Amino acid sequence: MSPPTYHVFLSHSSADKPAVESLAHKLRAQGIEPFLDKWHLVPGEPWQEALEEALDQSLTCAVFLGPKGLGAWQNEEMRSALDDRVRNGDFRVIPVLLPGALEPGREELPRFLRRLTWVDFRNGLDDENAFHRLVAGIRGQAPGPGEAVPFVPSYRSMAPSREAFVRRREYDRAVEALVSGSAGTRGVTAGLLVGLRGAGGFGKTALAQAVCWDDRVLAAYPDGVLWTTMGEDVDPAGRLSRVRDLIRWWRGEDPPAFETVGAAGAHLRESLKGRRVLLVVDDVWKPEDVTPLQGLEAGSALLVTTRDVRTLPAERILIEIDAMASREAVALLGAELPAGQETGLAALASRLGEWPLLLKIVNRQLRELVREDGLTVEQALREIGEALDAEGLTVFDQGDTEGRNQAVARTLEVSLKRLSTEERTRYDELGIFPEDRDVPLSVLA
Repeated sequence: MSPPTYHVFLSHSSADKPAVESLAHKLRAQGIEPFLDKWHLVPGEPWQEALEEALDQSLTCAVFLGPKGLGAWQNEEMRSALDDRVRNGDFRVIPVLLPGALEPGREELPRFLRRLTWVDFRNGLDDENAFHRLVAGIRGQAPGPGEAVPFVPSYRSMAPSREAFVRRREYDRAVEALVSGSAGTRGVTAGLLVGLRGAGGFGKTALAQAVCWDDRVLAAYPDGVLWTTMGEDVDPAGRLSRVRDLIRWWRGEDPPAFETVGAAGAHLRESLKGRRVLLVVDDVWKPEDVTPLQGLEAGSALLVTTRDVRTLPAERILIEIDAMASREAVALLGAELPAGQETGLAALASRLGEWPLLLKIVNRQLRELVREDGLTVEQALREIGEALDAEGLTVFDQGDTEGRNQAVARTLEVSLKRLSTEERTRYDELGIFPEDRDVPLSVLA
């Protein structure tokens, strides 16, 4: 899933759009970035999917009710917001009464809305007390007495949210390269380009993600982090779409209709002038994935992950991402497991080629055996070892692509055999979805 992009998703019926847009302008003046369909939907693109994606990228959802109640599509947005609220305790759904709306206790209103704390604009959109309560709700704070406190937005970042990460030797090299090259300290006039190159599954994306949240990197690039993912099958239209997404996120408005990705890249660079930002381009397969985004000003940087060094320009800092060191591999394989079985974990990590992709897969298998099946770590290690024996997984050459693919298939098969027949059928059906694309939960359901 994409990281939060908007502070609040404004769910409303078309009849209430003028009132909601008026409040959206006031929110933006407070430093709060709202998602408003009129401002952010791209003409000609599927609007249902875009709304679902925007809701996933929002920290909160404000549900506006006017004189006519909820609109038809607004009901769908409300259900999706409720689903987010159940899965994420930090996600808030804020009911907002507009002028002419029904009383909160009326039975015609959805039951869940009647049970939540309201923001009441029925005295008029210029009600400063109501607006103060709305801002406080978006911030996740009690309104308190007195005037509204100016909203201070969090660090702007498109990078995926923080996850558990095993510190590895390449991490500090990447951070040092980005920090030492920021703010023009290298005496150059163009922005820095750092490449992370390694075979598939070696942890390039996870490392880039962790680097984006390092305090030193945040300080070096105070204006934010932009992130896009290319992929093996991206075509010129796909590249253009990704650059337009970057512009849309940065400027908070729909970008122009560019004829070429080069023109879009030039527009993005112009928009970033005078700013110190880190732009991450993940999963690069061709030089043209990077070319439109090169040429940032000194003080900004481009961080690229790729399997092929030939996709990178000659002027770059290259960091090779190899297999993990033994202690790093053991830490990843044993993450969130009881301590005391380091010898067994080291033997299994060696068998898995100390390859991050396989280590993560097997770590999940071990955790499931321990937490759900009640096995000890020693018993779980033995069961995984026997299952890998049955699948024929032996030591493999990390440099052999076919060998790596077979190792992944055999390791995954250990997990798939734990699924019921119906669950396996559902799993196979998920193969219809494209790689490296967010899939709305409603579509999965």
